[in-house]
Amino acid sequence: DPEQCAVVEDSVFGVQAARSARMLTFGYTSSYPATVLREAAAHYVFDDYAALPPLLALNYTTVAR
Repeated sequence: DPEQCAVVEDSVFGVQAARSARMLTFGYTSSYPATVLREAAAHYVFDDYAALPPLLALNYTTVAR
């Protein structure tokens, strides 16, 4: 079930594809700035992988998809 998946993406097209599939989407700012990934509709954006575990721990079932 795609709605039970989380995706980490560093590209605009990847973020858009994950959102189209109704997956929780984390944008990693290795290739694009945070503003671009937010505009692509990433649920969360981060710039350091140390920030990812706390983000994954969030209850994402309440995120509007």
